[in-house]
Amino acid sequence: MWRDKVGRRVDGFTRARVVIEEEKGTDVNLAVHLVHDAARRLVDKAVVVSNDSDLAEAISLAKTFGASVGLVNPHPQPTSRHLLDVAHFVIPFRREILSSSHLPLTLRDSKGREIHAPKTWR
Repeated sequence: MWRDKVGRRVDGFTRARVVIEEEKGTDVNLAVHLVHDAARRLVDKAVVVSNDSDLAEAISLAKTFGASVGLVNPHPQPTSRHLLDVAHFVIPFRREILSSSHLPLTLRDSKGREIHAPKTWR
């Protein structure tokens, strides 16, 4: 999270550069849409691809509206017990098929512009 904990002292202030490479709000948005879609009966089955135990309550709520909610844990750590306790089903994540599921590293949009996969994916 911290690239360098304490930067140079300037004018009596301690400065730090914070590097957080995660998208905030994604889990909240996923939870809200899962419950919304279940409540409106737009889905009868959903699959959550996460190992974030914060999503357990959203999965439980979606189930109260009749949605069957499954789980795929894409991380190497064991699947969260909180998620396992609320999911209807679990789909094993098979890393060996992941590489065959990627889009090409470079795509072109409808205007001919190139879209490149992040360097960390290469």
